[in-house]
Amino acid sequence: MKKVVNIVYQPGAGGEFLTWALSQQKPFVPRQIQYEHDINKWTLHENYFDYISDDKINLYRQHLNDYNSVKQFDDWDRAFIVMLSTNERSSKFCKGLHSLKLDGKPGIHEYDHIHIARRFKSISRRNIKFIDPFLFWNLHKESRILFEWLEHRFSITLEHNSFVNLKELWTQRNLDILEERV
Repeated sequence: MKKVVNIVYQPGAGGEFLTWALSQQKPFVPRQIQYEHDINKWTLHENYFDYISDDKINLYRQHLNDYNSVKQFDDWDRAFIVMLSTNERSSKFCKGLHSLKLDGKPGIHEYDHIHIARRFKSISRRNIKFIDPFLFWNLHKESRILFEWLEHRFSITLEHNSFVNLKELWTQRNLDILEERV
């Protein structure tokens, strides 16, 4: 059975970077990325279906503003990572990055958490992990928790330290850019 992690995220949460960074881990299908240094924007090369593997864990990603049509992967061994702000600070973080990277277009500030939770109701709790983007990118323990969940969920081993190195580069570059804009 094919395996997949579907990363569903609000714009500005770092979902494309997370997808790429996970793809650098051995158990996952590698993904190519286009990087815009001036704004620290990471864009995955599509078409997703060019990257499907029977042997490794596939990675799929989609914006949360498409939550009415979240790809379910019903016939696959599946897991979902949902990156969704849980407080005002996190919302501002995502909104700011979204605006910065998309030429000032305003980011979505608030989400109907109840409606979103209903959308994932049919998915077993064992198969879904909600993470707050601000906490995830700023606290190593949050990424460690995610890695432990993925390791347990798929019986794999991941290299958290190498991920932390990438995560710190991404986070620092975002801080540098935001500082330059002030």
